[in-house]
Amino acid sequence: MNFSAEELKKLAGPLVLFVVMLAAGAGLIFWLQQLQVVAVGELATARNERGQADERLARIAEEEKEVSDKLAVYQRLKSLRILGEERRLEWADAMRRISAGRELLEPPVYTASCSSRPSTRWGRAAPSRRRRSLRTWKCSRAP
Repeated sequence: MNFSAEELKKLAGPLVLFVVMLAAGAGLIFWLQQLQVVAVGELATARNERGQADERLARIAEEEKEVSDKLAVYQRLKSLRILGEERRLEWADAMRRISAGRELLEPPVYTASCSSRPSTRWGRAAPSRRRRSLRTWKCSRAP
């Protein structure tokens, strides 16, 4: 196909327009690909943040359930007057009055002192092959 000079002059405008449009299309495709890469990165970040938020929400829901369970126990203890205002001084005074009224001594303190060999129920020295459940240990009250 041979074009004459006059035909080439007529085709020059549309040919330049075609090349310009082809370059613009290629530039637009490249630009959109770059936007797509950025959007995919943002999507991955958003999914990661959503996963973390879901984990926090699950943890918060679990803690809320735990608090509500323990709140019932707390309310029960408070209704029994175990919790609330401290009444240690009242308790200490009450214990002193009770012990004075009953003339109680200090509680006994026991210490365990072992003989050279533990004895059995029958008072004999236990041989080492006997069961441990038969052995008794002698305890004496501390002075």
